[in-house]
Amino acid sequence: MLQPQIQERDWKAEAEGLRGQMTDDRLKALAETTGVVETACAKLSPGWATKDDLLRLRASGTGWQEDPPDGAWAFAEHGGDGRVVGLSLRAPDGRKGSIPTATSAGRGHSRASGTGTETSRALRFDPSASLRGSSLP
Repeated sequence: MLQPQIQERDWKAEAEGLRGQMTDDRLKALAETTGVVETACAKLSPGWATKDDLLRLRASGTGWQEDPPDGAWAFAEHGGDGRVVGLSLRAPDGRKGSIPTATSAGRGHSRASGTGTETSRALRFDPSASLRGSSLP
């Protein structure tokens, strides 16, 4: 079966657009949901994807098709060269999601996970992990 062709996105522009939709209330909710202090969450520069954004981006995650979230926090994934190469998502109820990329389509590519133990070609990421010793700007 042929997989639909997925065009590579301008991930940096997508991440910046979603960051523009982040509010102080959403940042506070992210901190409360993950148990991570707000200042640490802010260092990740999260964005907010609305339900319409999630549809437009073809976001998916466990249970998202049956019960789609009304929105999700979006975290830029960076490659080894520092470029934004994708987005990881976290719904307010804790479910993780991702957006298909041209390199991941149809290959079962492992994406950033909620546990940080699975391997991703782009990175390992856990938005609820401690940022002790982090070199994030």
